[in-house]
Amino acid sequence: MAKEKEPENIEAIIAGLYGSASEDHKKNIELFEKYHSRGNQAKVQRHIKAAFEGHQGKKIKGALNRAEERIDTEYKEGQKIDLKKDVEKFHRIGVSYILGYFEHAKPAVISSLKETDPEVKRYLEGPLEQLDKDQLKRLYETLAHHFDREVAAGQNIGNTQIPGMSELEEEIRETFKDEGEVTADMLKELIEQKVERHKLGASAVLATHARNAYIAHLPSGLYAAHVLNKVKKGRKTEIKPEDAAKFTTQSVDTIAGDLHIPLVTRRYDDLKLQKHGFYMKEDKK
Repeated sequence: MAKEKEPENIEAIIAGLYGSASEDHKKNIELFEKYHSRGNQAKVQRHIKAAFEGHQGKKIKGALNRAEERIDTEYKEGQKIDLKKDVEKFHRIGVSYILGYFEHAKPAVISSLKETDPEVKRYLEGPLEQLDKDQLKRLYETLAHHFDREVAAGQNIGNTQIPGMSELEEEIRETFKDEGEVTADMLKELIEQKVERHKLGASAVLATHARNAYIAHLPSGLYAAHVLNKVKKGRKTEIKPEDAAKFTTQSVDTIAGDLHIPLVTRRYDDLKLQKHGFYMKEDKK
């Protein structure tokens, strides 16, 4: 059997999800479980990390390194940061961060923008310094719009709200408004603080693609029956018939999030389980 090809980036991971989907319900459920398996998630998270933090061996700079390079370009050592006047500099920092992500994660997004938006194509053909403030703002807003969808900006993932890049200028001003002096290192720290939350958002978006590719179209009753059967075979737990019957009426998203994915990953949320009348004990030996 030929070895499965390692995806080059997040773009390839998504293509693989939809490309491998089957008409066989059981096969799709197996693929969904494989996506969420510990081994596969390690690969997925490595690609997400590379897109945001870089990968020295593969010479990927990533979003954070690109932004830090731009900050060093904009602010020479000891140069003061003016929160009111440095709007263009903030926009160039934002553009650099976003391009650093797309260069590895989804190069097709940039290629598509160049093909469909002549202005964006022209703006990207030379150094950012060539753009006047209106051109730079247009480029920044366009890229930020696409990036924010990549990381589910504005949504809550668990207890974490995912920040976007569309309001970077305002965020910088608000964060440092009471500081007597703002330094380049402070800007770098602000950008760095976004990375973990952006990684979390990107992971959630990929999980949504996996759900859409494999299980979103399944009849909820059929899907729930499969998950319940898996629980009964592999777990020391009792499920009351009335609780099981009620569970089969839940949405595919609820079934996946509250029981199926935790079953695959062995990470259970007691509150989510208890609302369905379940209590997961240790695996059978």
